[in-house]
Amino acid sequence: GITARTQHCSSVRELLDTVSAAKCDLVLCVRNEERVRYNAHEIQRRPCSNQRLAALDDYRRCPADAALLTAPRAFVPFVGLPVRMQTNELRPKAQRGALGHIQTVRCMDRQWTLEVAVDDCVVTFTCSYFCIPEYVRPAFATTLHDAQGAQRSRIGIIMPPSRACPLLTLEMLYTAVSRAEDELFIFTAGDRLEHMLPAFTAPAPLRATPFA
Repeated sequence: GITARTQHCSSVRELLDTVSAAKCDLVLCVRNEERVRYNAHEIQRRPCSNQRLAALDDYRRCPADAALLTAPRAFVPFVGLPVRMQTNELRPKAQRGALGHIQTVRCMDRQWTLEVAVDDCVVTFTCSYFCIPEYVRPAFATTLHDAQGAQRSRIGIIMPPSRACPLLTLEMLYTAVSRAEDELFIFTAGDRLEHMLPAFTAPAPLRATPFA
């Protein structure tokens, strides 16, 4: 069976540090906001020797607990960085949504060449700095939606801060639990997990769309 644990934190900063200390195999977020914050937190923990590039890294300029005015895009790649594939151009070795990590980073004549390990394959691509996000994006954390099909032994789930979040549904809970093979950690800051439980008692309501 799966062992489940919960951890409530008093602030966003404490939440990010607590998730990092848990050393989960995969961190999943219900909302994109928490995904961005955790990736920024982990990237900022790792020094960048090139200050000129660091100034162009959107994730290194993201505040931990202030409003996110724009979605980060540019980042400085480094060996060991977990990433999510963002393109199908590298099929059949890797397709959009696959998770991997950067093995090699080279920059010559302002062109970046990255080697990314995905499952049992290594994919290589060359592009300009600002086009790297078209191929991969940081994946210290990813959303539940983006992680469909991914399973790991030790899974961490970062919950939204409010019980009023419309993404808190029975389907979401099932997806989160099904990602974990052995251990599941649920992290909250704001509303506690017990206050969110009523949202998990019924399936999501039908979505309103402009189509008949």
